[in-house]
Amino acid sequence: MKMTPHPAIDPTRLRDGYGGQVGRWSRRQFLARNALGLGSVALAWLLREENLLATPPGMPRQPQSFDLKPKVPLLPPRARAMISLFMHGGPNRQMLLGWHYRYYYHNSYAMNQFLASRGHVVLSINYRSGIGYGRAFRTAQHRGARGASEYQDIVAGAKYLRERADVDKKRIGLWGGSYGGYLTALGLARNSDLFAAGVDFHGVHDWSNPVAGLRVPVDTSERNRIARESSPISSVEKWKSPVLLIHGDDDRNVEFSQTVNLVRRLRANGVYFEELIYPDEIHDFLRHQDWLRAYHAAADFFDKHLK
Repeated sequence: MKMTPHPAIDPTRLRDGYGGQVGRWSRRQFLARNALGLGSVALAWLLREENLLATPPGMPRQPQSFDLKPKVPLLPPRARAMISLFMHGGPNRQMLLGWHYRYYYHNSYAMNQFLASRGHVVLSINYRSGIGYGRAFRTAQHRGARGASEYQDIVAGAKYLRERADVDKKRIGLWGGSYGGYLTALGLARNSDLFAAGVDFHGVHDWSNPVAGLRVPVDTSERNRIARESSPISSVEKWKSPVLLIHGDDDRNVEFSQTVNLVRRLRANGVYFEELIYPDEIHDFLRHQDWLRAYHAAADFFDKHLK
């Protein structure tokens, strides 16, 4: 499958698409080189099942977009990168290799570009239950409150990166908003051994509470148990890594109480956290200055805990 060149790069230098060479650099190396400070291009991979992810029951195997096997170093010799994994919200969304048609995600794409300009390599994961890969992928079994099966894709991405010689295994962070905030919190709760820090924008932390816009199956005691076990709060005892929690207290989608209740548990367990709370803000922040402040706070938080 031929990919369209990244819009931030001169297409005449990438005539062969994703697999093409840029002089003595592959496209993958070229993007990473920019991510180290020579430009502002974020390295955004679309994880496909063929190489990294276990195929859920009943889901057809997808053709891979391009080879993700680490045959060549991502970075120049002696360079080890800090990594930021990004998870979109929704979950019925898809990140693109360029500016998004929805403002929430073109904001997120800009943030990933900003992180790349500060020395991060950004891995943007289109996890199962998202759109663009067929109905079976979108309606993957045991997703979300039904078992958190999409979290396997986040762990697969982290483990892939840890196998690379050019990645600093101790400097892998993750961030996301809404459903991406849920996966951020779940990663820190279940696998602080993999993830050194995280930034959680208005994430879901307890599926046993209602979440606007999502059908959460908690109509029986068994389903309620599974929903709770699929939540970050169920693994908070294992949470060790620092987190920045960002939320508006007038959120109509993910109630502010989700963050309040999580903070109580983090404090009780001695977990380092910071908060950025916006009075009278909703889920999709209304004021541009609030987005800017939040993104700068997130970048500074990663600088403090990943560098």
